[in-house]
Formats: sequence, C-alpha cells, structure tokens
Amino acid sequence: MGLLGRLKKVVLVSGAGLLLLWWFSIPPASDGLFDRPFSTVLEAEDGELLGARIAPDGQWRFPPSDSVPRKFELAICSFEDARFRRHPGVDPLALARAVRQNLAAGRVVSGASTLTMQTIRLASDNPPRTVLQKLWEMFRATRLEARLSKDDILGLYADNAPFGGNVVGLQAASWRYFGMDPHRLSWSESAALAVLPNAPSIILPGRNVERFRKKRDRLLDRLLALGHIDSTTCRLSKIEPLPGAPQALPELASHALNLQKIKQPQLRVRSTLNAQLQLRVQGLVDAHVQRWKGNEVHNAAALVIELQSGEIKAYVGNTSDASVDGSGFDMLRIPRSTGSILKPFLYSLAMDEGMLTSRSLVEDIPTRFGDFTPHNFDRRFLGAVTVEQALQQSLNVPAARLLRRYNLHRFYDKLQALGFDDLTRPARHYGLTLILGGAEIRPAQFAAGLYAWVHRALPGPTPVLRDLFGTALPPAHVSEHPVSVYNTLQMMRGLERPTRWKDWQPARPVAWKTGTSYGFRDAWAVGTDGRWLVVIWTGNANNEGRPGLIGVQTSAPLFFSVLAELECTA
Repeated sequence: MGLLGRLKKVVLVSGAGLLLLWWFSIPPASDGLFDRPFSTVLEAEDGELLGARIAPDGQWRFPPSDSVPRKFELAICSFEDARFRRHPGVDPLALARAVRQNLAAGRVVSGASTLTMQTIRLASDNPPRTVLQKLWEMFRATRLEARLSKDDILGLYADNAPFGGNVVGLQAASWRYFGMDPHRLSWSESAALAVLPNAPSIILPGRNVERFRKKRDRLLDRLLALGHIDSTTCRLSKIEPLPGAPQALPELASHALNLQKIKQPQLRVRSTLNAQLQLRVQGLVDAHVQRWKGNEVHNAAALVIELQSGEIKAYVGNTSDASVDGSGFDMLRIPRSTGSILKPFLYSLAMDEGMLTSRSLVEDIPTRFGDFTPHNFDRRFLGAVTVEQALQQSLNVPAARLLRRYNLHRFYDKLQALGFDDLTRPARHYGLTLILGGAEIRPAQFAAGLYAWVHRALPGPTPVLRDLFGTALPPAHVSEHPVSVYNTLQMMRGLERPTRWKDWQPARPVAWKTGTSYGFRDAWAVGTDGRWLVVIWTGNANNEGRPGLIGVQTSAPLFFSVLAELECTA
C-alpha cells in the first residue's frame, strides 16, 4: 500500500473515530429532551380524571403517562412507522424508498422519518426541513435508541405529539376529543387520533371532515391488512363518528384542583377522593345553595372524611355554579367564626378533669363577666339544667361559665394541641367569647381536629389523617380519656334534628353539633356516625349575615343529606 493509500486509510479511520466520538458526545436524549410545562391534573383514588388546569404556556399537555395503549400503538406504528420495533432509529428500507421516490418525482415527496426521528424533531420545535437537519435528526435518533427502550420512545412521542390547536399529547387529546382515558378508546377513535399528528392544522377535528375521514378509514384498512383487526371491526369502526370540536374537561372537584395548582402544580396527582361520592356531594351542595339563594345565602361547603382510612373522600369548597356570587372561593380553606361547635371539646375536657358529668346540674342564669354578658340564642334562661341539656340545646351562658371555671388559657392550649393553629392571637384576645364563636377556624382545619378527637373514643389505633393528595398530616394531640370523649359523643346524639330528618333511621347513631356565628354570618353542622366524619358550612363568602342563617335550619339539612348519601356507599 502506497503513502496515498495509507493516508486515505488514516483519514477514514480518523473520520470514523471522530464521528463515533460525536455520536457519543450528543447529550442523552432522555435528559431534558422535552423541557416544557405540564397541565395540572387531578385524579380520583381509582385514577378517574377529576379535572385539569391548562399548562402555563397555554397548552393542554398532560404529565407523562405510564404506558401507551396497545390500540394506539398499533395504529400509530401502522400509519407512521411499520418497522418501529425493528429499526435502530433510522429505517434503511424507508430511507431507500424515499430517495427513489424523491428522485423520480424531482421533489421531496417522502421524508422517511421514523417515530424516533419525529420525536427528535418534536423536541427541537420542528425546525426547517433541510438535508443537514434530516441528517442531524438521524444521528440523534440513533442516540435516542441507544439510551431508551422502544416503549419509552413511543411514550415520549405520544406525550408530546401535536393533536391540533393547543392540544398536545395523547392523554390530553383523548380527553379533549373523546372525553375518556386513552386506554378506553375504540379502534376507530385510536385510528382518528393516530392520523392527527401528521397534519394537525389541516385535519383539525371539526374541520375538513371528509379528508379526516378518508385518512382514518385508510388507516383502518391498513390495520385490517396487517391482521390487527378483523373485517367486522373495520366495517363498524368506519361507521363511528369523528371527533368534533374539543370538549370541556371534567370539573368534578374544582376547588380541590385549585388547591393542587397552588401546592403541587404541573403534576398528575392521584388524590384520596372518591369520584362518585364527590359528584353526589357536589350535587347536594349545589341544590342546597339554590334553595337558600332566595334568602341571599350564596355559598356552602362540605367535607367528608372516612374514619377507617383517615382519607378525605369528598371535598366541596363551594357551589359549582360559576354564576353564583363568591362561588370561586374555597370556603373550606377560609377561616370562619366557629359559633358553638367548640362546645363539645370544652365539656369533654371538663368531664375528663372530674369537674362534672353528663347529669351534673349547671346554671343557666343571667351572668355578667366584666363588660361581657352572654345570652342564649332565644334570650331566655332556663335556670338549673343538666350538662346534657346544656350541650344539646347549645346554651351559651352555661358554656361561658364553664370556660371561666375550666380556665380560658388551658382551653386555648388544648385547642392548639388539636391543631387549631388558626387561633393566631393570644387567648386573652378572644376571652370567654372563644366558646361562643369569637374565634375563626377554617372548616378543613376544624375537620382535622374533630377527626383526632372522635378517634379518641373509637377502638384501635388512629389512622394517620391525610390531605387530599395522600400526604400524612401532623398528628393532633388529644389528652382526654376515651370515656370523656365517648360520653360527650353520646350527649351529641340527642340533639334535635331538623323536621324533615326526625324520622330518619340511620344504620349508625349520629353524634352531631350545630353552630351559628354572631350576626348570622356562619351556619355549621358537624358530626360523625362512627364511619364517616362530615363538616358542613353555609354562609356568604363576603361575610354578609342573613336572617335565618342558623346552623340547625340551614346547615343541618345538608349535613343529614350527605350522611344519607354516605349510607349508600359500600
């Protein structure tokens, strides 16, 4: 071999080495290949979509999914890349065919892009199509194949392909065009979505219907020819309608979703919510608001916790009717005057200290504490009454007298231990009005404290209370003996129910309490049947008081309506 031959060999070997070095130096395709914002997606405990919020860049782009449905995989591969599972990122046969077709036509009529190359192109924001760009995509495609599995690459494509307008990715497209999870799509629906990324602006659903139909039907014929579907399936699939304009996404837990957008944005979160229960409780709240709209009471909220699991199963922050004043406010997260709902805690603590029993007599007489003169709701005094009567009738004077006897600061500290950190001011700021609604606590926070307190009287360990997204919450500390809590709950079972619910016989006895704030601004009904814990609030988000906004009249009917729904839950 002469000098020239040896020189050529050195150049070829060096070039190959540099090319190989270049190939290895390309950043791993899996590291930051797609660095784009996602939609915030909330799911129920079984994975059902509860709702989503659009990504910060204005696109409906769901977070990456775990897998690509088999039907869509076969459809997209049959349409775009039949040898996807066999080539190394570049399909030599398709490339040779494209070169032959382009030369024969004298122009570019085929690009021979594999799904892997298209994934690279999507990650590059669809740059101008040039020969150099095509070569660059080929190199990067082989690099991607060396780093990721075929399933991973297919997942990247499915999650980032355009499906028309601002719909990106199979997950978002399936919900926007068909209102369902992609794993539930039919062959016709899968084929329709498979042909969209090829020309999403030309055959956008709702436009160019015949062109769209012909492309879908050709793909169905190809699926038949490849043996993926039979002739009957092909014929019936062609009869199915094409998707129209994008549908609205489910909105089953709007206030929970808004909370997620604040705490865990751009994620797909599996919540603790039960989709069917959430839907039914939301319907009850909506109907409740409609009934009270004539009295200018516009807002209500409901929270349901399963005692056995410590999980929130229904979270309704307000009515879903956007036309109602204040409907956008999540009233479960806004501190509201507690009214009388703290009284059970005080009576339980006093019994735990041996200060009284349920049969002890307490005084309901005119009483003055400095410049504070408590009155009962009906402005009457009953004289000597039992503790049980005082709690069941929610008498204010005996409660204020008991708080002074028990000690305001001790009671305040006990409430703090229950987790009521909404009590941000010192005890002396609230004074004895603390027991009559002088403090404000978020309904969701009150539910957490009530959960810990109720569990004190239940057998077995207390399950960790979890937030909507399954995160364990700091445990509350209940110091009372279980017997004291149990006796208080027994007294709470004797409260007089609203007229409509007096004859209702639940499967389990209900211990409950109502509360009404000063000025008729807040109406509460809270309680448990030993399996479920329910907290109801009714009022106005703007804090306007209304005549008749009373716990037993306004919130109690909704409380029992929710409990009746829970009776039907397995």
